[in-house]
Amino acid sequence: AAGTLIGDVFIHLLPEIVSTGDESLWMWVIAGIGIFFILEKVIHWRHCHIPTSDNHPHPVGAMNLVGDGLHNFFDGALIAGSFMVDTSLGIATTTAVLLHEIPQEIGDFGTLIHAGYSKIKALSWNFISALSAFLGVIAVFVIGQQTTDSLGLVVVPITAGGFIYI
Repeated sequence: AAGTLIGDVFIHLLPEIVSTGDESLWMWVIAGIGIFFILEKVIHWRHCHIPTSDNHPHPVGAMNLVGDGLHNFFDGALIAGSFMVDTSLGIATTTAVLLHEIPQEIGDFGTLIHAGYSKIKALSWNFISALSAFLGVIAVFVIGQQTTDSLGLVVVPITAGGFIYI
């Protein structure tokens, strides 16, 4: 999964950034790294030392769902932005995101089970969290229609920075 993300960055995303000739886009790559760093720190901010019981579900489950929902929202936005720049770039980014999502969602399922969720609840909440990717796609396409095509040129470097961070 990590190799797919790195491959997408160095084979597809960064060459696309370089081909624009706009040196300011490198700041967006750094911004992408920073955004994902801050997102990770916010998600891991709170932890609990009380054992999981029927009266105390472990808060890591709720934290995982919130973090995964944000993560999936950004994944959807990154995919949409990549498609706005170039169809082949969008396909490559979608493939990279899908390949890293499979092991990540399995891990999320295990985290939800550990937090005290039943298998059905864990699958259901994980699926609902995954749907937030569509909100990211819709947000980028709606914003992109009201702005110029340059939105894709900002989302791609942020994607590259996020993938490098991950």
